[in-house]
Amino acid sequence: MTVGQFAAVFERARAAGRKPPDLPPQPVLTPWQAIAWRCFHEVHSCRPYSLDGPQAIPWDKVCLWASRWDMSQDEEDELIELVTAIDDEWLKHVAKQREAKVGK
Repeated sequence: MTVGQFAAVFERARAAGRKPPDLPPQPVLTPWQAIAWRCFHEVHSCRPYSLDGPQAIPWDKVCLWASRWDMSQDEEDELIELVTAIDDEWLKHVAKQREAKVGK
């Protein structure tokens, strides 16, 4: 559910005199997951785009980010794996949204 959809639900509940529903819980990340999430967000702007839409974040951008934070080779390898997994899910989400728009 998007922020806008939550806002609409809250507004309807308030207008009807009901308590708005609770927000879903925020995920609890391990420190290492939080680092990967931050890296994903910071290198997200480096992703190439084509006529087919966004492409995968180049792994060399993740390597550059890792070297900036003086990570070991093992840490860098794990970071690449985690950021690639996050990016794969993001790309699937974007593709699904794009298909829904094309289908309309």
